Amino acid sequence: IHEMASSLVLNANDGRGHFGSGNAFTVTATNDLGLQVVAAPTPVSLGEELTYTLTVSNTGPDQATGVLLTDYLPGQARFLSATPSQGFCSHAGGIVSCQLGVLPGNASATVSLVVAPFLEGPLTNRALVIRAEPEPFRANNTAILATPVASPRLFMDDASVVEGNTGTNDMVFTVRLAAPPSEPVTADYFTRDGSASNAVDYVATAGTLVFPVGVATQFVTVGVLGDLMDETNETF
Repeated sequence: IHEMASSLVLNANDGRGHFGSGNAFTVTATNDLGLQVVAAPTPVSLGEELTYTLTVSNTGPDQATGVLLTDYLPGQARFLSATPSQGFCSHAGGIVSCQLGVLPGNASATVSLVVAPFLEGPLTNRALVIRAEPEPFRANNTAILATPVASPRLFMDDASVVEGNTGTNDMVFTVRLAAPPSEPVTADYFTRDGSASNAVDYVATAGTLVFPVGVATQFVTVGVLGDLMDETNETF
């Protein structure tokens, strides 16, 4: 066996109708550093915070010293923070460097990276881990992960109001983003006749909502016109 593998099964066949399979087993290397990365949420909305969790593990039994994790962030995402379980991290020019120090055998360390995408399309994150000692198996020292980026998810709650017999009563609609944005988000809105008619039942309105950084909720107000007519419920 020349490389590491999981759920490996050994099959035997003598060519005479006799065959069998062994139990699944895992092949690991001693004193090997490995790197894994996951992202959440996925897909991520434009402007929403995306968290990469990078895990560096050492199979042991010996400790690994001078462990350095380098993450090459996607160019279309803004760096927000880097939090290691040990050591320290720094960021410059889209590259995060984490000095994790000594990693004992059979132990692991994690780094949580938070970014915010500002362009749609896949985000491709690349990371590499090295150490001071020779590395017996380098294939798992790098990790590449692509995360799809979608338009911001927007929701509008239904609203209702009693129109009354005279004057104008406000109907307020709540508009929500799926998550507080880390970049400003704008959304255009307008009203359209249904069973209710503009200038007869309500006052048409249009505009643009602005969701500043960290604000996920805004409101749209529409004036509903009161009258003395006997009417069923109307919509627009």
